[in-house]
Amino acid sequence: MLRVTPKRMVLYPHAVQIAGIDLNRALVWRNMIRDCQITESRKEPFDETEVEKVFYIIRGKILPYIENNIFYGPCNGHNDWPSYGRSNCWSFTRNVYWHIWWESFTNRTGTKDDMMRIYTSLSDRTITHEHCKKYLGTAELGAVIRICDEIKGNDRMGHCKHSQILLGHDENGVTIYESTDKCTQIVYFTWDEYVQQYGKYKYFKYIKWPIFVR
Repeated sequence: MLRVTPKRMVLYPHAVQIAGIDLNRALVWRNMIRDCQITESRKEPFDETEVEKVFYIIRGKILPYIENNIFYGPCNGHNDWPSYGRSNCWSFTRNVYWHIWWESFTNRTGTKDDMMRIYTSLSDRTITHEHCKKYLGTAELGAVIRICDEIKGNDRMGHCKHSQILLGHDENGVTIYESTDKCTQIVYFTWDEYVQQYGKYKYFKYIKWPIFVR
C-alpha cells in the first residue's frame, strides 16, 4: 500500500472536488494515522486549531501546484521542498498562474489586466502599509504580484525584483505563494510584516489577473 503524502493527496483534483474533501482536515487525519494517535477513547478526533491551512483552492485548482510530478509546496520550516532557486521566481509564478487561469501574463507593466495601470507615480506604488492593504487587500485571488525598484518597461528592467502569487487576504494581511532562493513557501504576512519583508523592492510594478469582457 502506498503511503498517503501531501503530494499524492492532490493528484486527483476532480475526485477531491466531487467528494467535497477538505484536504487540510484530511492532512490532520493522515498525520494522526501516521503517528498512531487514533484511539477508541478519543471522542473528538482533533481540535480545529490543529488544522493548518496548507492547501488552497482557487478557481477549482488545488494549490500547492504539481507539474511533472514535482511538488511546489510550503517549506514548513525546512528547506526540503523543490524550488526554482535563485532569480527564477518569475518562472515559478508563471507556471502557477497558468495552472490557475489557463492563461499567461505578459512581462510588461500597464497592460489591461494590470491593476496598477492607473497609478502612474512612484508615490502611488510605494510598498507601504496603506498601499498593501489597498492593492493586495482587494486584488483577485490567484493574481500575480511583481515588486521592483523600477515601475516601467518589462520585467528585465530594475535591479531589485521579485514575483509572487496571491493566495488569500483578510483585513489584517495577505497570504503569499512564492519561490525564494532556498525554497517554495506559502506565508501569511500582516501588512506591516509584508512591508518589513519586501519594502526593499520599493514599488508595486504590477498586479495582474485576467480581465473578462462580458
